[in-house]
Amino acid sequence: AENALPVVFPYEDDIHETVSNLQTTLRTLEGFWKNNAFAVAAPQIGVPQRLFIVAKKANWNTNHLYRSFQTVINPVIIGESEEKQIAWEGCISQEDKMQLVERPKHIKVEL
Repeated sequence: AENALPVVFPYEDDIHETVSNLQTTLRTLEGFWKNNAFAVAAPQIGVPQRLFIVAKKANWNTNHLYRSFQTVINPVIIGESEEKQIAWEGCISQEDKMQLVERPKHIKVEL
């Protein structure tokens, strides 16, 4: 897998197309992930850029899951808690596979 590249400022027109494609990807999922996926990253749709979208948390348990999104560009984790948590995670590119993953309970991100 190739590493995702930083998004260059000022934004080029294709960044808007990528964000639109990410939204469409979540809105048109079928099967296991339909209405169960909360986020998608640009590399998952073949765009090697450090960019992802996430459905706004206020909508997670509603019929409006994909109404609005938060776009995150060039995130860098600059700190994490020593406390960990284990939760089920999946990936839309892995069909219906879920696995338990241990991650820091809190992270600090620089945007």
